[in-house]
Parts: sequence; structure tokens; C-alpha cells
Amino acid sequence: MTSEIQRNPRGIGYDGLGYVTEHEKMLEVAKDAGSPYVMPSVASGADGSYPIARGLYMYTAGEPTGAIADYIAWIKGPAGQQIVADLGFVPLTEE
Repeated sequence: MTSEIQRNPRGIGYDGLGYVTEHEKMLEVAKDAGSPYVMPSVASGADGSYPIARGLYMYTAGEPTGAIADYIAWIKGPAGQQIVADLGFVPLTEE
């Protein structure tokens, strides 16, 4: 998506926050006509104020075991969540 947006000076697209570069212009979005416009950011994604933010989920076929369970534990832990944040995505909250 990012490369297509960059190639077209009039291009409009929707991409994940972690994929946005300095070559794209992010736009503020309002939930409805009476709501304030909110700029996408890690903070507005985490607190739910950005109206088109959505969660990402991991699903497994049954209770994860072995390497899959290890990976899920790692990605949910401090080291994994630091990588998530470093890449510009919204890390997990305590909820």
C-alpha cells in the first residue's frame, strides 16, 4: 500500500501505523460530524480516540503448545512488545 500511495501524488490509502513513512501525509479523522478530528498515533490508537483504529489478533487451532506457545509468550512479553513499539505499532496494554 505504501509504495502505491507514494507513486501516485493524488493517491489515498489506508495503511497500518507501523508502515507509514515520512513520504505520506496522515490525516485526522472524526468519528462523526459532532466529534473532534483525531490524528493517528500510537497514543490515539492505544487509548481508542482514533476512530478507525482496530485490534490485531492471533488465533491458534486449539491451545498453543511448543514453539507456538513460546512465540506467543515472547511476543506478549517485554522484549516482544518493545519490538512492536520500535516498529511503530501500538504495543499491548494491560487490559
